[in-house]
Amino acid sequence: MTILVILYLVIGHFYILKEFRNVYDFYNDKFVSFQSAWDLIWWPVIALAEWWNGIRFDLRLKKDEKK
Repeated sequence: MTILVILYLVIGHFYILKEFRNVYDFYNDKFVSFQSAWDLIWWPVIALAEWWNGIRFDLRLKKDEKK
């Protein structure tokens, strides 16, 4: 059973890499080329973290303007 799970993960890794090799990044207006499927997993996580930090920074600026 363990061998089947490992095989499934390896095949899935290469399938994801083949299907989503180039993704269009609207924010930077360019295509993003992924070197591995791990980049596909981490890219949305990093984008979400940057978005959240941007919101916190904007709120901090608005708070400072009120003073």
